[in-house]
Amino acid sequence: LIVDSSYTSVTDAQGMPQGVGISGVGDTVINCEFLNLDYAVNLSAGPSGVLIQDNTAPLRTGLREYFVWSQGDDIAIIGNNISNTLFGHDIRSGGTDRLLIDDNYVSNPNDAQYGDSTNRGTIDSHTGTYQYITGNTFDQGVTSVGPLGQGDGLNDKGARLNYVVFEDNRVQNSLVIVLHGTQHYMARNNVIQADAMTGFEIQGYSSTYGRGVVDANI
Repeated sequence: LIVDSSYTSVTDAQGMPQGVGISGVGDTVINCEFLNLDYAVNLSAGPSGVLIQDNTAPLRTGLREYFVWSQGDDIAIIGNNISNTLFGHDIRSGGTDRLLIDDNYVSNPNDAQYGDSTNRGTIDSHTGTYQYITGNTFDQGVTSVGPLGQGDGLNDKGARLNYVVFEDNRVQNSLVIVLHGTQHYMARNNVIQADAMTGFEIQGYSSTYGRGVVDANI
């Protein structure tokens, strides 16, 4: 199944359609191709038990905000190929309990030529519990876990992300960040290629938020 729209210009970011929105229990999105959409898969309604497997987003300008916005519980994102997201993050979790991200190719290069010079995320997981990120290739962009910081998260200083394993991934030209508010983080058996950049950044304690990184192991 190919999910497409008529919004082919990169200036048509407002009011664009999403591909799939899920709010139920036990749903699957498999073997789909997503083109010219805002979100490919939107889980903001908080579903339970979702499998997103073997899908592709092949266009550099195809997705505007997210391949997956993850929220809910028991979410598995397996074997997908994501070329880019123009103005957002490829996989973003705004509160997911028991999240598996396995065997995906995920890329989010800088898109200054399309009007956005921000370094966007391959994975950006803010809150939740028990998240396992394994066997993926992250090629360009920023791979991060932990609650929103800077000015964005001031209304939720109590936010936490608990129990994350980052294992057997290949990271190419992508900074790995563990944000303050992350608790119980394990990174093991990864290959990091970060020429002229930092491989891992573990944020220090923030007196503004009253939180740091607790129990991080690499």
